[in-house]
Amino acid sequence: MSWAGFSLGPFTPGPTLSEVHQFEALAELGVILLMYSIGLEFSFRELLEVKWVAFFGGPLGILFSVALGATAGWLLGWNTTQGMAVGAIVSVASTMVLSRLLADRGELRSPHGHVMIGITLVEDLAVVVLTRPASLAE
Repeated sequence: MSWAGFSLGPFTPGPTLSEVHQFEALAELGVILLMYSIGLEFSFRELLEVKWVAFFGGPLGILFSVALGATAGWLLGWNTTQGMAVGAIVSVASTMVLSRLLADRGELRSPHGHVMIGITLVEDLAVVVLTRPASLAE
């Protein structure tokens, strides 16, 4: 559970969100802020330099996490869907946390920093597919 979801949920004092539209608007605002802050740190040209590594590394990382989640779920007695869902959730890295860590270490503009940010941006785009409403998946 995220801190934002916890703090705006029905079990805490203060403002609460209860309608789906409110959650969607808040989520879209979060994505806009994320992409804006990443845009401040990187140019599109810099990210295109690592496009092949990112476009292959991102999905491979997601598939590995989903397989690992399914395996762990199987060992815990869960059904396959539950294990895959946990794996998909774990696979989504935080681009902002990673970019802050790299910036603090002075490695944000390094070749491996570009690769790592590129991979996490591809994973962020995969979140759109992984979290689409079930009605659209049918």
